[in-house]
Amino acid sequence: VIAEILDATEVQHLVKNDTYSALQTGQKIIIYKKMVSKKVLATGIKNKTSKFFYIYDSYQGKFRLKPREFDSVFELWTKTLEGAQLNVVVTQDFDSGDDNCPSLCTGDHLQVLHHTKTILTTSQGPQEIEVIVCSKGTVEEDDEDDDDNKPEEVLLPIYMKGKFVEEVKDTKKYKLFNAIQKFKLPCDVKVVAKDTSLSNDPLSGFLTIRLEEIMEEPALCVSLYDKASECFEMAIKYFNITVVLLEDKVSSSSVVTNSTKVEELTECFYYNLRKDLPSQQLPPPRPPKRAAKADERKLSKKPVETKQMIPLKLKRFQTTNSDVLTAHHKSPSTVQRNVYSTTLKTNTKSHEGCTCQRPSLETESKTHLSLLHLR
Repeated sequence: VIAEILDATEVQHLVKNDTYSALQTGQKIIIYKKMVSKKVLATGIKNKTSKFFYIYDSYQGKFRLKPREFDSVFELWTKTLEGAQLNVVVTQDFDSGDDNCPSLCTGDHLQVLHHTKTILTTSQGPQEIEVIVCSKGTVEEDDEDDDDNKPEEVLLPIYMKGKFVEEVKDTKKYKLFNAIQKFKLPCDVKVVAKDTSLSNDPLSGFLTIRLEEIMEEPALCVSLYDKASECFEMAIKYFNITVVLLEDKVSSSSVVTNSTKVEELTECFYYNLRKDLPSQQLPPPRPPKRAAKADERKLSKKPVETKQMIPLKLKRFQTTNSDVLTAHHKSPSTVQRNVYSTTLKTNTKSHEGCTCQRPSLETESKTHLSLLHLR
């Protein structure tokens, strides 16, 4: 069907695609068919920067599975819950000083067997903790008869810290369709063979491509009227276009296929997509209670010792006597200056509904001296 656009909404905030910018009022398009668009939502990671993509089945580049990195035992535990069979290598020494956490050295091989709950003794008494059971050692050591070389079974609490990298033995190259069939998403891959049909493959420059979700949504397969050989998909959910039909039939000499292979998404559109998708992230583990925190709470409940205060009258009496002893050595002019200066230091006190100006301690002392001199 040939149609002319009467009104079109701005879609540049969704996908960074020059073709969509041509969908303006007056533009003629060819609508070939309605279809179910299938693509993979992916994130390209390089150093500290990330970009987001739709990768279509027509992409001809090849991927290789990349080892995943884990920053804690909790991350290993979440993958174990998903049914993953993990073999990892420790990449950082760890010695917690906790009897419940075994020491790990760089180069240790761990095979995650299963997850369970166990009772661990802590400073607060026995506590039930989630742990993963691992075999510490290598497969080659199992062939020897020496009992010392047998793998050691260790329990790793999920609150334990650590650095691990996955051992990957699969070095085959996979196209996108085969990769999503072989590996469970999300998974980390790397482009090892570019799509030669693209002048600049946007996925080849990333150290890691994380294949996250398979997206399926209704769409229209269309093309611009003057570029009938370059078909693309328009997701019905995100496009609001008013058209008028010009011709009902269009002669097509070849099979209509989507020529779009990779689309870069805007950051805003990507996070809106993630918000609508079901989250598979589990809450972080709760560490066991520590004795130090309990001791702090006990200390905070102790009564605060109060210092013994000198009575106000006694302090005033001592100050007055000291000033009386020194009053005989002062000249009348000095006393007069002191009397004048005390008018600047007054305190206000209310007593039985009336307000009066009460001199401060220093003022009372100097006023008392002036009265002695006048006598």
